[in-house]
Amino acid sequence: MSDSELVPESRATILVVDDEAEIRALTAEALDDFDYQVLLAASGEEALSLYGDLAETIDMIILDLNMPGMGGYQCLRKLLALDPGVRVLVASGYSAPGQEAEIIAEGGAGFIGKPYLLSELLAKVTEVLDSDRNGVVPEAAHRRVSI
Repeated sequence: MSDSELVPESRATILVVDDEAEIRALTAEALDDFDYQVLLAASGEEALSLYGDLAETIDMIILDLNMPGMGGYQCLRKLLALDPGVRVLVASGYSAPGQEAEIIAEGGAGFIGKPYLLSELLAKVTEVLDSDRNGVVPEAAHRRVSI
């Protein structure tokens, strides 16, 4: 993509789930810089609790695949059981061949490999937020923001 990305005009709320505090903080800072509301969870269990309490206000989730305790796959399945329309962007630093297709087949809205560039993250977030709950991208008004 070019040096500019499409960013939705509406302020969306994103739940960032990662067991690494530094990744949570950097991701939250980057999203906040582009006017996203950010919630943080350090585990799958914490993510499920937050989503259970705040599902109506959370527009999407960025979910680390490899976490101790409840891993990303199990968390994804439980989130989808709570809300089949939940939008989950799965992130992983351990990408195996076919993993992205597997995550989409499980119900994930997308996949991003770690480490990711800010422009890649924003492009994926925009893609997921612009897709409706059936995976169809509607026509929507956007503003261009340089990165």
